[in-house]
Amino acid sequence: MDYTRVIAGLRKELRRVDETIKAMDTLERQQERAQVIPKRGRKAMGAAERLEVSERMKRYWATRKRPAPEVNGANPANGTTG
Repeated sequence: MDYTRVIAGLRKELRRVDETIKAMDTLERQQERAQVIPKRGRKAMGAAERLEVSERMKRYWATRKRPAPEVNGANPANGTTG
C-alpha cells in the first residue's frame, strides 16, 4: 500500500472540507448580521396612503366636533345647565 498517495488524497479532501467550512461560516455570519440589524423608524408613506389617512382623520374629527345632544335642556359641551 502506498501511504504517500493515501496521505496526499486525505490532505486534498481536508482542504476541500476546510474551504466548505469557511464558505458556510461566511454565509452564517451574513445571515446573522441581516437578522441582528432591525429597521428603525417609521415606514415611509406614499401619497395615496397620506390622502387615505387624511380623509379618515377628517371624518374622525368631524364626528368628534359635533355638539353633544341636549338632555333636559342641559348641554355639557358648552357648560349650560337646564
